[in-house]
Amino acid sequence: TENQQLIPKPSPLGDTPLAIVLPLGSPSLDLEDRYFSQGVTDDLTTMLARMQGLLVIGRGTAQTFAETPADPQVLAETLNVGWIVEGSARRTGDRFRINLSLVDATNGAAVWGDSWESPLSALTELDDDLIRQMAATLAARIVVADAQRTGRVAPANIEAWEAYHRAITAFYFQGVSISSTREALDWIDRTLTYDPHFAYAHGLRATVLSGRIVIGWSEDTKGDLDAVRRSGETAMELAPEDPLVLQHWAYALSITQGPARSIRPLERSIALDPSSPQAQADLGYFLSMSGHTERGEVHIDRALALSPSDPRRYSWLSYRAVPPIARRDYEEALRWTAASVELFDAFPVTLGAMAVLCRRLGRVEESEQWGQRLRAIDPNVSFGSLNDWMDGIATAADRAG
Repeated sequence: TENQQLIPKPSPLGDTPLAIVLPLGSPSLDLEDRYFSQGVTDDLTTMLARMQGLLVIGRGTAQTFAETPADPQVLAETLNVGWIVEGSARRTGDRFRINLSLVDATNGAAVWGDSWESPLSALTELDDDLIRQMAATLAARIVVADAQRTGRVAPANIEAWEAYHRAITAFYFQGVSISSTREALDWIDRTLTYDPHFAYAHGLRATVLSGRIVIGWSEDTKGDLDAVRRSGETAMELAPEDPLVLQHWAYALSITQGPARSIRPLERSIALDPSSPQAQADLGYFLSMSGHTERGEVHIDRALALSPSDPRRYSWLSYRAVPPIARRDYEEALRWTAASVELFDAFPVTLGAMAVLCRRLGRVEESEQWGQRLRAIDPNVSFGSLNDWMDGIATAADRAG
């Protein structure tokens, strides 16, 4: 349908755009300036690699071109990259300036360029947000340019695609919190203002709102549930066979109809894109929540193996605690939950789980300490609901046999 053409068509993994961020130049010979440009290069490469819809050459490989100018077509032939990010990062007086260009590796043509400038005094405060902004902008430009060059359908509105990437970074890569959830929803609203038919944005709204309900941050649970249902249904109407949309639809079904209803769309999503660690982890979680813990463990372990450095890994480790909870093996569940907390120590669900698991193991003092850490983040938390959640997992496993 017409609406379905407003997002990129699902494509084979071999068609995913591949980019390289070349070391950003510095006109100064000053060591601090060189460290600054190297730091920006590293941070930008890391953040760009987290963006949806593209792959990025590792920093180590890119660093080999730090001293020798790289011919775009040589990079295209030797590394199979389609897109090159190059530019400079420099400090001038009390300000810094970053220039970036996007080059088509097949012909050496610059297809886009932009610059960012700010006082050095604001660098510490702005650094993370500035890098996220640059990465989201680059990701949008690469996805659109690659789709146009290869004949695949490009997003209808590049501003929508860029805002969508800002929503992704807020929700997935800043650590789940009340503020990051609100920021993600604000960016989703902006995305849909640019393009009301952007299926990914409708789907992401369903996922973000589902998370807000589950954690207990919703101020209007009924309203959020209605919005989850509407957003999920809209996304599916626009792109019913897109693997990412199917992942979001699974979240919508889990919160509105129960975890067992999420299994089939996730299985379909994985059939379309077996390389998605998030889909593998989600399927494992919902299988485990439905009592199918052995199958669940397989998929969660697969996610952890597929992407060992993914910033979402802390949530997958927390998922991995569900099967032992179902078996009432609280020692093993505690180990998985502790591993999750090591990666991100401000996630309310894992802090609460640590408190409840320690209590069930008779470690009362530790339980109180974890409870205090959780209340510092969420004073309104209910430990009774966490206990009920764990009991429900074990009951589902008992019923499944």
